Amino acid sequence: MEELYVFTILEESNELIKQALNDHVTISDLFENTAVDGKTLSVIAETLDNHIRFEERVLFPKIQEVATESQFLEIEKIHQSDPFEDNLSDEFWK
Repeated sequence: MEELYVFTILEESNELIKQALNDHVTISDLFENTAVDGKTLSVIAETLDNHIRFEERVLFPKIQEVATESQFLEIEKIHQSDPFEDNLSDEFWK
C-alpha cells in the first residue's frame, strides 16, 4: 500500500523513495532467503527498526510537505477500507 499510494506522491527518482524501496527489498529478502536463527532474527529486528524510524522521521514528513489535500483523502480512504471489528473473544485476551 505504501508503495502504490504513499510513495507515489514523491517522484520515483527521489532519493528517499529509492532508499525506502531498497529497504523493502532488503527486508523481504531477510524473511524469504535466510535461515532462521537468533542472529538472523536480530538482523531482521534491527533492519525493521531502522526502516520504520526512517519512514517516520524522514520520509513521511517529506511526503506530508508536498501532498495535496486530495492525496491525503485518498490515502485515508484506502487506509480505512476495512471496518475495525474488536475481537475480545480471541484466545489472546483470555
